[in-house]
Amino acid sequence: PDATGCPARTCHSMGDPHFKTFDGIYFDFHKPGRYELVRSISSHLRIEMCNKEWVPGVSVNDGGAIQYFTDHFAIKANLGTPQVIFN
Repeated sequence: PDATGCPARTCHSMGDPHFKTFDGIYFDFHKPGRYELVRSISSHLRIEMCNKEWVPGVSVNDGGAIQYFTDHFAIKANLGTPQVIFN
């Protein structure tokens, strides 16, 4: 727990994509597109994931982006060679 007494929580997206929510629920979602994984109004944090079609009916994680206040960080798979962008 932090100073507020709240336990730390994590979420993730991996693979073709398998998701885990902050409250521990797991699910799969296979539609290509850009999706918001996290948005926190109080801390000005936003995290997005990008999914691309791998085979019909299945998509895979292709990149992600983080915005914190005015800073932006993105990573893209780019055909197996990661491309990193900052601001």
